[in-house]
Order: sequence, then C-alpha cells, then structure tokens
Amino acid sequence: MRFNFNTENWKFKKAGSNILPAHTIDLDLSPDADILLQRMKPKTPYNIKLAACKGVSVTSKGMEGMDTRYELYTETALRNRILNEMKYSEAVLAAKAQDRRSPADVRLLIVSYGDMPLAAMFLAITGSRGSSLYGALRLRRIVT
Repeated sequence: MRFNFNTENWKFKKAGSNILPAHTIDLDLSPDADILLQRMKPKTPYNIKLAACKGVSVTSKGMEGMDTRYELYTETALRNRILNEMKYSEAVLAAKAQDRRSPADVRLLIVSYGDMPLAAMFLAITGSRGSSLYGALRLRRIVT
C-alpha cells in the first residue's frame, strides 16, 4: 500500500528523502541467548564470541556519550551526505526525560575496542519492541 493512500485531505506528505531504514526485521528476543545464537547462521555466533574475546564491548551511555556518538555519526553522515546538528541527536536521547508520559525508553549504545569507539546507535524500546535508530560506524581498519 502506498504511504500517501487516502491522505490528500490530511495535509500529510512523505518527505523528499529518507533518514530511517526502509526495512524492518522482527526478532523475538524472549528465548534464551543460547537458543538465539543457535538460530543464527554459523559464522555469526562465532564472530560475536571472537569479538568478545578480542576485547570488543558494548556499553549503554547517557548524555556523557554524545560527543563520542556525534564523532562516529559525523564520519558516517559525511559518507552518506546527510548531516544533522548534534542537538538533533540530543533531542532523541532526551525525549523520555522531557515527556514522562512517553512509553519509549531511549538508550545510547556504544561499541568499543579498548578505548576506541567503533559504532554507536540509539535503541528505542517501546513495550516489547526495540528499534535501532541512527546508527554510526567507523570504517577505519583496526590492526591487532
């Protein structure tokens, strides 16, 4: 079904460009982690365990992680030619704090190798659904 179907009287128009993913993958996270790993392609659990053994970690940050996230985001945005100001990202993370009625919980997740940040994303959790928003990725090769 088209996005603008039957919306001509609503003054509702689709934006000229997309900044969010075009596709969604639904994954039930209620099973045990071992079961989830068994359901993945064989190389995926291997790479997850290898990354952990090599010192790759994921941490949840608040506003104190915004400088790191914005550095990674800027690198990604320049590659994709879409750059928003830092206040845009801060508004995403602060949304819950400013609206106590909001059912969403937004977390900033940062993936690091030692002290080097590699990737960042916002995880928006609403009820039983989690959505990855505004991912940022460093592409420089790491030599170990």
